[in-house]
Parts: sequence; structure tokens; C-alpha cells
Amino acid sequence: MKKIFVLVFAIILVFLLMSCDGENDIPAETTEAKTEEASKAPETEKKSEFEGMKVTFKDEDGETVSLSVKDKVDITKFKIVRPDLADSGFKKETSNLRAAIKKKTGEGIKIITDFEYSSPESAYEIILSVGEGRSKGFAEGRYDIVFEGNKVYLLAGSNSALGIAASCLVENFLDASDNKLFISESYTFADGYYIGNVTVDGRDISDFYFYCDARDYAISSPEVVSEKIAKELSDKVVCLNGNKNLPLSDRMMGGKHYIVISAHSLDVDAYSISVEDGNIYVRGSVLSINRAVKALLQDVLGATRYPETIDLAKNVNITAKDSVSSNIDFKVPYTKAELLAAFEEANKRDDMIITGGHAWNWNYDSNGIAVGQTVERYESGFGECAAVIEFDLGHYSALNPDNNNTVGLSDYDISKLLSDSAQHVAKGGIISISAHIMNPLSPPSNCRGMIGTDAKFKEIYTEGTELNNNFHISNDVVYKVLKAFHDNGIPVIYRPFHEMTGNWFWWCVYQQNGVVLQKDTWVGLWRYLHDYVTEDLGLDNVIWSYAAAATSKSALYQYPGDEYVDLVGIDWYTEGNREIDNDRNYSSLMAKDKPIGLTEFGGPSPSTGYNCQTFLYDLKWMIENDLDISFFVVWTTNAAFNGMGFADVLFGDPIIYSRADMLEYWNK
Repeated sequence: MKKIFVLVFAIILVFLLMSCDGENDIPAETTEAKTEEASKAPETEKKSEFEGMKVTFKDEDGETVSLSVKDKVDITKFKIVRPDLADSGFKKETSNLRAAIKKKTGEGIKIITDFEYSSPESAYEIILSVGEGRSKGFAEGRYDIVFEGNKVYLLAGSNSALGIAASCLVENFLDASDNKLFISESYTFADGYYIGNVTVDGRDISDFYFYCDARDYAISSPEVVSEKIAKELSDKVVCLNGNKNLPLSDRMMGGKHYIVISAHSLDVDAYSISVEDGNIYVRGSVLSINRAVKALLQDVLGATRYPETIDLAKNVNITAKDSVSSNIDFKVPYTKAELLAAFEEANKRDDMIITGGHAWNWNYDSNGIAVGQTVERYESGFGECAAVIEFDLGHYSALNPDNNNTVGLSDYDISKLLSDSAQHVAKGGIISISAHIMNPLSPPSNCRGMIGTDAKFKEIYTEGTELNNNFHISNDVVYKVLKAFHDNGIPVIYRPFHEMTGNWFWWCVYQQNGVVLQKDTWVGLWRYLHDYVTEDLGLDNVIWSYAAAATSKSALYQYPGDEYVDLVGIDWYTEGNREIDNDRNYSSLMAKDKPIGLTEFGGPSPSTGYNCQTFLYDLKWMIENDLDISFFVVWTTNAAFNGMGFADVLFGDPIIYSRADMLEYWNK
């Protein structure tokens, strides 16, 4: 019995000890639950190396496209796949794609067809399609760039759209630094605009015509941008109510209604859209009209590139209260005072010469007013643009017999000139104006011939005389252009009566009959024009440039006075012998303590070996010989940068300030 009691007691004691030891233990099932919960606890996510990376570019409307990048893949992993039965146009675009990839990366990739080809899921492929399969039903101008797994699909509504898609892929998605293709979100571009149920003062928009304003006509410009826009809109705007394009009309007739595109405004910054007499008027300058058209489509008509998004049950009626007035936010990066200060600074420095070039005409065979085309020619020729672009207005005078007693520039032409100049200025450029103005005594002589005597010459600036009247007619277009620049806040250099120390223009001191005009006679003409522009016209944006010829005649004999001149210089056509100051005219002008430069420059024939590099040596020689120089303007034809050659050497020198250098200067 005693043994049984001891045994029972021992068992109880062991049990109690075990219970006490396990007092803080967690039940097995709870431990397992905690372990499982811990395994589910969020870990710090590993960030993708592409997080936040974007493919960014401008679409065909000028809008910024920004697509998130998911990956990058070596372009050599890809093959291009096209249909086996593709037509010749399709095959050409396929070959162009491969060539573009080769040109950008140096890598060649293979083209295969889909004939008896089953695309493995793991294969990297750029698959092309036009109007069938996934691109079936696409409008002609539409294209998609679709990224799915290892596949890149270029889907298009036409061969030309396929070519645009291929260019977009190579230009914007292919990184030449590592020859890898960005894999990003997909991108769609639909070339066309679709309008739903829209009325204008209750009239269905499908009954309207596009029309280019009759006042948008070009006398000197090669094309009329508003005419081009009206045609493109007619081709691309589709009214879903009736499924028709709005036709183009070449005239306005009673009883019909129009969307009028007008681009002859001389306010380069502004544009407007208004409803007047049942028509829609879209107005702007050559520079602002595209923004106006964009506002018309998106903000007024509610047009979209994607017809499936339009609610045809909804009607929108446009009235005068829906009119739009806005601007493109054009800004000039400097004031007149800052521009003068830049020339003054360059004059004092040995490491700053401001570049300049004279504008061509539209045919590139002489001087003219083709500012935009001149800029393009510089940039395409040597990758830079001169800071100063000068254009000449003399031949556009109503006094020119070739112009049939009318000004040779329409408002559209001036809007084009102003718009091209404004774009140049916004990028840091400077505008200069010269004028081979017509002979007021003998207009058929153009800018040549002579006046003959002091008495006759004074009649030019004597109010009420025939010569005075002809002088103002000859300058009408100059006045109008100077005022247009003034009204847009753009300072300009004006270089009238250049090379007055020669004998080849009617305004020269040394007349062709041997008469030498008295100093006061000639100075009177300069001061008369200066006062007329600044006081009568009220134009305070003009910087006056006095430009003598590189002759043996005194550059100071007919100097108008410091208060009438801002810049001085010599028109120098070198023979390659550094003869710029042989007659001490350049150094005599330096003594006026004005910014000085080569107001017009040309080299000898390219066959002599003179080029832009030689010109650079001459500029540095001038500096070394204490001949100050703040700027130069190179003439057109053989004398131009493109004609002389080695422009890249000239513009690559650190003392030479291009337009880009001047923009950096203004932004400091």
C-alpha cells in the first residue's frame, strides 16, 4: 500500500513539474500560425531598374508622349517578321526599318517572312502588319506600336503609316548608347480627326467647307501655309454624322458656310477662333496658326483621333460665346538695351565675336528675306546657325518697276517673315535689316544710278517734293516691317545707306557723274530717315548701324553723329590680303567708341582656297593687331558659310558665338 502511495505521489509531482516548466510555452498550433503569418509578412519590394524611366517624344501634333519603360532588350535578339505576300511598298518599308536600325546601332538584324513559320513564344520579333490581322480596319494614317512579351507589333493602316511607325520605333525607342530597345507601354497614333453631332448656330457642321482666306496670298513666299492647312483639314476631318469629310472650297459664296483659315496676322503671338455670320474664323500669324487649328479641333469642335470614343447621341451647338482668344507665349530673350550691351561687351573682349549671315531669297541664288530657309540651310550644312540673320527689303518697294506700283510683300509675306524671325529670336538669334532702296529720281535704275547734285539730293528729304514722296514710297515696306517688329517687342538692327563711301549706289557720297556730295547734304538724309523712324513713326526698337565700304575714301567724312548711330562697321570683301585697315578707315571708326564689326563680309572665289578657316585666322589676326571686332555678317552666294566651306571649323572655335551661344548668354 505504501509503495502504491509513493508511486502515485511521484506521478503527481512529475506532472506538476512538467506543468510548471511549460507555463510560458506557446501551443504548437499557435507557433505554426505565427510562423505562417511571418512568412506572409511583406518584404521590402525590390525596385525595378526601370522604375520611373520614360520614353518621351513629340507626336505628329507636337504633343509630348511619355511612356513608362518596362525593360530593355538587345536589338540583336530580334528578327523582323513580315507577311510572305507583302507588296513592294511593304517590302520597301521593311528594308528601310532594317537599314535604319543598322544606321543607328551598326547592327544588322534578319528579315523573315511568315510563310510556314510558327512564331515561338520565346522568340524576340518585330512583327509588321498592314490592313490585316490585328491592323484590319485601321484608317490609312493610323499606326500602333504594341509591346507584348517578347514581341513588338508595328500595326498600320497603310504602307506609309508603317514607315512612320518604323521611324518612330527607331528614333524614340532604340537606344544607340547600348543598342537596346526600350520595351514600354504601347503607343497608338491615328492620322485623322473625327467629329460627332456638332452644329454651328444650329447648322450641321457636315454642311461646312474649309476655306483659305483670300487675303492669304503670297507675292514672294513659296507657299501659303493656311492654304496647305485647309487642304489637310479637308482630307483628314471626318464628320461621323453622315460619315463624310468636309470639302475644300476656293471661294466663299452666299448661302454656304465655311471654316476660314487665315494666317496673315502681324501679331506673331496671338490667335483666335470666332463664330461670325454663321461661319467659323480661325485667325493667327504664320507662327501661331497651327496652335489656332489645334484649339479649333480639340476645344471648339471636340474632334478626336479615335472615333470609337465619340458619343453620337450627344449634340454640341457652337455659338459666338464659344469664341477663343489666346497666344502661343512667344518671348524675346533680351531687350534693346541688353542687345546693345552684348555688342559692347563683345567689342571689349578678345574671346567673343558674334556671328552673322545674310538671308537668301527663296531660290537660294541671291540675297532676300527667306529667314527660315536660311536658318535651315545653315543647320543642315554645318549643324549651327549664325546669331545674326540679316535680310534685305529694298526690292519689295512699290517704287520698283517690277512690282507694278504695289508693295512687293503681302501681309501674309510679312507674317511669314516675322514668324520665321520670331522663331530665330526665341532661340537666341538677332535680326538685322538692310535695304537696297529704289532710286527716287530714276526708279528703273533700281538701287543704282545717281541723284547727281547736292540740290537734287536735298529734295529727297525736303517735305512735299516728288523725290521726297518717292523716297517714302520706296521705304513703305521698310517702315511696315520695322513697325511689325516693334509691335511684337523685337529689337532689330537697321543698316540703311550701306557702302556710302563707294560710287555704285544712288545714295553714295561719290556720285557717278563725278560729283562729291557735301558732308551736310549726305548727313541730312541719314538724320531725316532716323528722325522719321524714331519720332514720326515712334519706333524705339531700332539699333542704327553705320556701314562704310572698304575703299580709300574716308569712313568719317559723312558720319551722321554719335546720337544717330549705335553700331559702326566696314563692308569688306577681302582679296585674301588682310587689307581691312589699309586706309585706316576701320581704325578711324574704332575711335568712335561704338561696337564695331564687319557689317558685310565676303571672301574671294573658293577656287583661291579662301574658306571659313582662313576667315577665322583673319579674325584672330585682327584681334592680335588691336582691331576690335564684336560681330560680322557674311553675305550670300559664294561668300556664304556654305559656299566658303569649313564652316564647322569656324563655328567650333570658342571665340565664335553662334545663335546657341547667344541663347546661353541671354539666359545667364
